[in-house]
Amino acid sequence: QFVIHRRWYRTAKSPPEQPEKKHPQDDVERHVGVVGEWMCYAAGMSYRVNFQVEDDAHIGAWIDFSDWTIRITKGFYNDCRSEDELAAVLAHEIGHLAIKIRKESDSGSRIDQEYKADRLAASYLSNAGYDPNALGKFLWRHTLYGLQAGDPDFLNRQGLTHPPFIKRIVAANSAVRLLPQTS
Repeated sequence: QFVIHRRWYRTAKSPPEQPEKKHPQDDVERHVGVVGEWMCYAAGMSYRVNFQVEDDAHIGAWIDFSDWTIRITKGFYNDCRSEDELAAVLAHEIGHLAIKIRKESDSGSRIDQEYKADRLAASYLSNAGYDPNALGKFLWRHTLYGLQAGDPDFLNRQGLTHPPFIKRIVAANSAVRLLPQTS
């Protein structure tokens, strides 16, 4: 079960409504939408972003730039160990939207953009009151999945669009260390 964080932050935009109840498993789409809207608010996102949960057991999250929809699979949602992890991956995807809005997607490789989205996610998580280390934790667990599956090259494999998990974990942890310290 998840509980929505209830911190308020100063921005020009009014905060999204925060529900009082925990979200049962059958209300997954609403839960993802509420956390996603909260992360957009923490990111200062002024564009309308949609959130959708696909009925798929695989673990995946992506953006459809044609209609500004962040999609995650039910398998992904079920794999999240905490709301912080859900917020972390949504924050990463929102980071991609911010990169596109700033037209930074025209410069740098797709792999560089993944690192940028991870850095932005750490900041957004901190702004929203979530654990900024959640993305690193999520990535670490998925690294372990690859190792448990018996894939010895998993740690260093680089895809066409994503850097190796281990490098992303290091970069995400570095981004957290650079965040302003709050008391």
